[in-house]
Amino acid sequence: MGSSSPFDDMMYPDILGADSADYHFNHPNGSTQHSSHTSHDYLSYYSFSSYFYQFDFGLDHQDRKVMFIVAFFFILLLVIFGLFSNIFQLYGIVCFPRIRRDVQLIFIANMTIVDIMYLVLVGIPVTIWNGIEAFGGLINAHYRSVGSMVYMEIFYQIIHTAVLFHLASMITALAFDQYIVVLYPIVARKWRTPRNAFIACVILWTVGMVVALVDGLLYINVFNSTSDTMMLIKDSLIFIFLCLVPIILTIVFSMMVWHALHNARTATSTDNKHANNARRFTQLQEEDGGVPGAIIRAQGLPNNLAISASFVVFWTLYHIVHLVIAFIWALKRFDHWIYFNNKDDIMIVVSDIAVHFNVALNPLFYIICNQKFRQHLYRVAYALAKRNSQYTGHIDETTTGE
Repeated sequence: MGSSSPFDDMMYPDILGADSADYHFNHPNGSTQHSSHTSHDYLSYYSFSSYFYQFDFGLDHQDRKVMFIVAFFFILLLVIFGLFSNIFQLYGIVCFPRIRRDVQLIFIANMTIVDIMYLVLVGIPVTIWNGIEAFGGLINAHYRSVGSMVYMEIFYQIIHTAVLFHLASMITALAFDQYIVVLYPIVARKWRTPRNAFIACVILWTVGMVVALVDGLLYINVFNSTSDTMMLIKDSLIFIFLCLVPIILTIVFSMMVWHALHNARTATSTDNKHANNARRFTQLQEEDGGVPGAIIRAQGLPNNLAISASFVVFWTLYHIVHLVIAFIWALKRFDHWIYFNNKDDIMIVVSDIAVHFNVALNPLFYIICNQKFRQHLYRVAYALAKRNSQYTGHIDETTTGE
């Protein structure tokens, strides 16, 4: 039922089979009707005569195979590199008690767990998916028409929302932690503890899972009702509250920290309170009342800004792509005035690669921008290579920034 008939292909040879699958996938209720009604509905939906504008990327079947071959190898490399780098970074934090006591590294460790979860639950299936698209046309024609496709899409949606929420919340937590430590060091000494950071992470994980499950339930209802407008509204709200708002908060916290640290270089007793707090924080040693294990002093801001910039670039691209797709389907739903040939395949492949870039390269961004933590990981790698278990991590040398 989910594939077009030979008559459809003869009458409209320039409509790809992928577009037929897209129609039946996004309109499952129509595909359950009689075959004659389904064929007529599909032809009226995709007939070029019913569109005022047509945007064709000019890809034939062979071009699509090349696109999926490139995507397969590209995402495969990102998954392999991402799993290796994230697992190694997580090992370098969790397995060394002196290192994992640092509050910021607790948030980094949780972000690393989220990256690994995405690469395993989404990255590997997407790699297999692109491999089937590239090398198994007959298998592809079958599995895109079966009902299990719906459940795969719902699972994909839930994991994406969960990963988005956790990454956004951890990035915001890093920026807020930086803000509290630099501008309110006395408050930070009381409340900024590994135990409280762990509790905060548990709360964020719980809220993130609830949000992802609610989004999955909404996706099921929207899917069953074929309301493309509701899908557009839902995607827009997710983009605003799980992407734009965390980005704005991160920028605000980071700018306030940068301004305070800048003023701290020339702060005097008559300067503002925040500048004096920042100056006091940068001068105090741990034994003199400074914040234990702080990694923020001179290098924390570039660390967090690099991770935040990666999140902004790649996840914003992902959301823009899916908002465009939802907008296209909403336009088709009401006026049938626009047609995009090959639109979903190209844009979804680009968005998948962008998100895989983010989760795979997060450890690299952090290591490049944090010299002390990079030195710690060098020692960890050397100890593993020499099978030397005596290295236990040195927080004074690797995370204080002194």
